[in-house]
Amino acid sequence: MKVVFEERYKKLNEAQKKAVDMTEGPVLVIAGPGSGKTELLSLRVANILRQGNVGPQNILCLTFTDNGALNMRERLSQLIGADAYRVGIFTFHAFCSHVISRFPEYFYNAATFVNIPDVVRAEILESIFAQLPHKHPLGSYHPERGYSYLYSAKERIKHIKNGGFTPEEFRVVLEHTLSEYEAVHKALSLWPESMRGKGGIGEVRTVYDALLKLSSNTTARALVSTLLSGLEKAEQENKTAAITKWQNTYTVKSSKGRILKEFAKVDKMQALADVYEKYTEALHARGYYDYDDMIIDVSHALQKHDVLRAELEEQYQYVLIDEFQDTNEAQMNVVRAITQNEVSEGKANICAVGDDDQAIYKFQGAEISHMMDFRNRLYKDVQTIVLDKNYRSTKDILTLARSVVTQGTIRLENRYQDITKVLTSANTDLPKGSVEIAEFVSDLEEYQAVVKKIRVELDAGVLPEEIAIIAREHKQLQNILPYLQHAHIPYTYTKKSNVFDEPHIRELVTVCEYLASGLSYEGTRTDLLPQILSFAFFGLSRTTLFLLAEKVKKENISWTKALAENDDKKVQHIFELLATLSIDAKTTPLEHVLDLFMEKSGFKEFYFSEKVRKERAGDYVHFLANLKTFIDALREHREGEILTVSDVGSFVAMHKDYDIPLVAHSPYTQSEHAISLHTAHSAKGLEFGSVYIVSAHEKYWAKPGKKRNNIALPLVLSTLLSPAGDDEDDFIRLLYVAITRAKHTLHISSHDKQVRYLVGRGESEEKNEPSNDIDVSEDEIISLHEQALGLAQAPYTNDEQAIFKRLVENYQMPVTHLTNFLNVVDGGPELFLERNLLRFPAPLNVSGAYGSAVHKAIEEIITYPRFYGGEKPTLEHVLGVFDHTLSRARLPQEDDVRQRDRGHALLEKYYTERGNFFLHTDQVEVDMKNEGVVVEDAHITGKLDFLRIENNSVHVRDFKTGKAFDSWDHAKMDYEKVKLHNQKLQLIFYKILLENSNRFKDLSVNSLVLEYVEGNDDVSVVELSLEPSTEDVERTKKLIGIVYKKIKALDFPDVSGYSKDYKGILAFEEDLLTGKI
Repeated sequence: MKVVFEERYKKLNEAQKKAVDMTEGPVLVIAGPGSGKTELLSLRVANILRQGNVGPQNILCLTFTDNGALNMRERLSQLIGADAYRVGIFTFHAFCSHVISRFPEYFYNAATFVNIPDVVRAEILESIFAQLPHKHPLGSYHPERGYSYLYSAKERIKHIKNGGFTPEEFRVVLEHTLSEYEAVHKALSLWPESMRGKGGIGEVRTVYDALLKLSSNTTARALVSTLLSGLEKAEQENKTAAITKWQNTYTVKSSKGRILKEFAKVDKMQALADVYEKYTEALHARGYYDYDDMIIDVSHALQKHDVLRAELEEQYQYVLIDEFQDTNEAQMNVVRAITQNEVSEGKANICAVGDDDQAIYKFQGAEISHMMDFRNRLYKDVQTIVLDKNYRSTKDILTLARSVVTQGTIRLENRYQDITKVLTSANTDLPKGSVEIAEFVSDLEEYQAVVKKIRVELDAGVLPEEIAIIAREHKQLQNILPYLQHAHIPYTYTKKSNVFDEPHIRELVTVCEYLASGLSYEGTRTDLLPQILSFAFFGLSRTTLFLLAEKVKKENISWTKALAENDDKKVQHIFELLATLSIDAKTTPLEHVLDLFMEKSGFKEFYFSEKVRKERAGDYVHFLANLKTFIDALREHREGEILTVSDVGSFVAMHKDYDIPLVAHSPYTQSEHAISLHTAHSAKGLEFGSVYIVSAHEKYWAKPGKKRNNIALPLVLSTLLSPAGDDEDDFIRLLYVAITRAKHTLHISSHDKQVRYLVGRGESEEKNEPSNDIDVSEDEIISLHEQALGLAQAPYTNDEQAIFKRLVENYQMPVTHLTNFLNVVDGGPELFLERNLLRFPAPLNVSGAYGSAVHKAIEEIITYPRFYGGEKPTLEHVLGVFDHTLSRARLPQEDDVRQRDRGHALLEKYYTERGNFFLHTDQVEVDMKNEGVVVEDAHITGKLDFLRIENNSVHVRDFKTGKAFDSWDHAKMDYEKVKLHNQKLQLIFYKILLENSNRFKDLSVNSLVLEYVEGNDDVSVVELSLEPSTEDVERTKKLIGIVYKKIKALDFPDVSGYSKDYKGILAFEEDLLTGKI
């Protein structure tokens, strides 16, 4: 480590070395693009550890994307090895999730809430709006457009949450602000009637002085800061335009003189507070949370519970924040809470790294004022370091980038004399490259020119990975895909698609619509049968379909009768399947009906066969991404209620009515070596030798794309809670980010009005004349345009390795993945691939649903006393938790009743006999995801049912339902031997996991117990203990390393030669251990 650190440290410039060396106290690093901030952060962590005062678990690194966290950890692992996985590297949401799962006693039920889907959010808000009186301030309704203020309310609630305010807190701040208006209006009453001459300016100065005297009035202070600049400009120019603009922006004339504009909208502000409160109550009542609730909950828990805050302060003695400009107020509340210990006297060991010129997430509530607060208000004696040497781009690219970014006004460079951000190119090894700005007369001209240039680069030996196309939005990227396909240029692109536009999803929806019609009073919709019969996976020939249609028409009979009388085996199979499902649909939950249909109809084999996966891997992943999104959304829809085929139509209609697409993301990868396509936002943090920015149009890069919010906020909150996202500075920063992704070659093109920030810049501004050397025929041009419009789809190619590699990029292996991989009885590696890696959707089986519900009830018995002063939950409460959890599984009615009776009988006995066994210090559902456990180069994780820590020892207990075993040799049937073998492997895995984790590595794991909660004929609970030998542990470690390595390499061995039994599993394991496979 020492040698590697010193070698890399020597390569740093003086500013970077200063940032690495200054480990104590608050440090603000302003790091422009390509200035080496990732290297700096990695070396800073390594330097802290070199000093020997803390361990890796005492360092917290916060960033904003999973990729950012992954890159930081990979860079750090090169410096400090496996310890990199013990450093706390999180996104803000992951950190808050980690805190909740680690300290569940402060967050009752928070870990069990489900993130709310967009359509459910809209549904809840609409139900609230539907109950508003007609004359309510937000109650306006249009027969065609719906509730006038619903969209604005939804956005405002998001803004308020980004600000870190609960409904109660927002109401308090709002009421306090409203109480300030009278004094402000008294000062504004001095505003001149006319602005003519110096007299008007002088009277405005009087207003300013009156507002200035209201030093404790937050509204007055906000007005003073904005009025002063206009007043000084007016006095300097002897013109009143600046203060007239201020007057029109903030005030309105009334019978009592000038008043604040927002005062006329007070009723809507107060109504918003009511809606926010009702929305939150409805959310929690239905077991949902908004994504931002997690951060708010952790922030409030840290403020409320001194013990929790002290625990985190003690652990995380050094805090680093990457992309600091992207923090919103709620996230900053968390940072403040863990870095404001009185002991530090305002000089916490915190390093924030960011660049105000790259603040492109204001639409998510990011607030660049935090960079100013960091050095002016939050911390004392802050050291500010500016990294102004760029190691990524050539001088020409940096010159263009600066000419763009300096058109912005809200910049640190404009506010502080000690901050200069003129980037100089410091990489002398870059090729000369070029910068070109080109305008074309049509999209065809532009896309063909871009593709030709890329083709020339590739033919000259440039690596495809060094080339990227960047656009403002996904639709511009999708437009160029067919042109790349035509030129045989491999590309990688994360495709976003609306699930309801995908043919295979529409097929499932149509089948559900047909089956549901049989349950309605209107009768079965036989008009859907011709469409259903034409589905390709049924395999009916055109001749068969024609003859069926002819029979229906000639004999004037129904399609159902025509199917029933047809002798074709395929037709009979379809008829029988639909008839069976029509009967099942009356009582069977939706997901089970869909699962049966996909299995029996040929749907699954047609879209998801092994042949499709190997030969058309891109199609496979795309189909699967959409199917999973569809099934997952159905699972979240009216959670806890039994859904039937009749609910699919309303589910689809809701998304269409609320104009909320159900979006699936799938990797659109053609080869491991491919050019990249990105939106400007997704390109953040990346770099490429050559960058092509396409469709650089005014309408995309410089015009607002969002609806205007028609619910005002008080002035003091509007800056904090209303992220602009669409103002001039935001557009400029986004273009700046796109430009600075390029190392040496930058090509910016357009075929419409060019974005104004580029006018007069670059080497080529002349509009290109129509080209005569386009090497595409007229028919091909039509085809390309059709594909760009989505009328046809550019095909995927078949690099299975390239596509699936994304799935294992940040892979952590739990024990269930290990046992599935080894379980040759059910397919082994193939089982793992489908169930764990690709995660093909399947309904929860009966035993799994029952086991989960029992686990949840036992967890409630253990945790309830912590929140209610040591009081035990009532039996009725425990049974209610069991019932609620079981209902979420949506089992068929017969299974649901049987398992409910079974669970009640078990829990009544368990509650009586085991209720006093547990201690308030016992830990349940212990999540090891962020413990950084690495064994045999394998990153492993898991969630443990139960831990008890006594006398520096950890006691592990895993709850099991089903048949109990009182000895490891008790199994008689082969399936029982397999079951016990996996359970033994599970306990050994947990021992390895705990002994190599940050939290528990200093404790010994002395007790490993399986608790069979249903007992046997003699006792109510059976315990089976395990004391694994050193050989058992080492063997398991070796298996973990081998299997993990195969998963990462996408090496899934053929296990068809092994017997499908316990002996086959042992033989497979042995062959893996001895290297025969």
